Amino acid sequence: MKKTLALLLALGMLVLMLAGCQVNREKDMAQIVLQVGDVTYTKQQVYDNYATILASGGYDIDPMDEELKESIREQLDTMLVGYLDYLMKVEVATVIVDRDMPLTEEEIAEVDASMDQYVEFVKAYMLTEDEDPEAAEENAQAEGEDIDAQVDAFFLENTGMTLQEYREEEYKLTKLEKLGNALAKDVTASDEQVKARYETDLQSQKEAAITGETYYESVVTGDSDLIGAYTLHKASGYQLVKHILFTFTEEQQDELEALQETIDDEKSAKSDAETAKSEAEAAKLTAEDAGDTEEAAAQQKIIDDKDAIISTQSARIETLQNQYFARRDELAAGNVAKAQDLVARLKAGEDFDTLLAEYGEDPGMKQGASSITGYLISPTGYGFDETFVDAAQQLTEAGQISDPVVSDFGVHIVKLLYGTDEADLPYDLVKSIVQPLADEDAQQTAVDEGIQKYADELGVKVYPDRIKFVK
Repeated sequence: MKKTLALLLALGMLVLMLAGCQVNREKDMAQIVLQVGDVTYTKQQVYDNYATILASGGYDIDPMDEELKESIREQLDTMLVGYLDYLMKVEVATVIVDRDMPLTEEEIAEVDASMDQYVEFVKAYMLTEDEDPEAAEENAQAEGEDIDAQVDAFFLENTGMTLQEYREEEYKLTKLEKLGNALAKDVTASDEQVKARYETDLQSQKEAAITGETYYESVVTGDSDLIGAYTLHKASGYQLVKHILFTFTEEQQDELEALQETIDDEKSAKSDAETAKSEAEAAKLTAEDAGDTEEAAAQQKIIDDKDAIISTQSARIETLQNQYFARRDELAAGNVAKAQDLVARLKAGEDFDTLLAEYGEDPGMKQGASSITGYLISPTGYGFDETFVDAAQQLTEAGQISDPVVSDFGVHIVKLLYGTDEADLPYDLVKSIVQPLADEDAQQTAVDEGIQKYADELGVKVYPDRIKFVK
């Protein structure tokens, strides 16, 4: 009897403990984590909003999942703290812009136009797959459906907001952008800030070069599509070069592209034959293993036929390529003569950059970072014409200039700026490249500090410690 009573008491305590945990979870998620005036966010609201953001980005992560790996949980906590800071900025900007610099009619109309366009897209493509939004609406009405209700449901499912709530959110984001622009206006980085950014990024590129080629190339690419567009440290094995390019005329380029297309068609036919041959070889082995001599013989015939096609295609491709190169050289003859004249002038002492500015026809050599640091040529030459790379890699001493070389882009005179030994590009050379990035840093700091001052003025309360998940 005593054992039974003790067991019942233990079970009762367990139930109370479990209930207590549930109550604690509810209390924890009900905590206010942000208050801006009359606007408040609970921890649950922030988690729900962020779960929607994760889902819309294709991430199958539930912020409330107690079984998440510790490493993922730590990253998620960090992101939630950042998201809370973002929400604070949005709400502060909403108050300040409404008070000090209300959105103009034009700004409101721009948001509305963008939203209306998005709604039309949702109607036409996301709901009914009709390309004509009006037709989509007519079809929905004919079927007795309320397409506006469908749109609302779509927004609720995918954003956690109704259409009107989403529109209001877009107004808020526009206000944040407007306040940010006002705070960042005329802000530029000091010389000390530019130098500090240079030294930080230079060190990052040095470390990336040690990590490996792929990572290094991603770092020195920066925000550009061109490998090496933000080169401060040139890794060992790489080169930096400039070139004076004489391009083909549009008509000449069209002719060469047509010839190349013919070659590509022949290569495609050869590739198809090689694939068919490989399949026949596999089928023949299978037949031989099964003792099916008749099928093996049939597959051998296919192999022989494909071999003949491959041989014919190879010969034709070689002939066409020779014709292509001959025609390319013929079309480039006039530019080669011009380039030879420039090489003579360069050897006589004229300045390369001066002649480049006057004669060069590659826009990349006249604007952007590459006009200062040149193109970064990797050991593999990835991303550049093979002829151009070959000419560059023949140069071994800084300042050395190539003879004119013909590529698919035209005629090049290549100058080596930095050879294959690793090197740091001097600050004075790249300052104008680093400056815009340092300016962005300074502007972001001005925005962050400005919004924080407004937040202090408004008595904003933010509780980042509360936002972290408690097990």
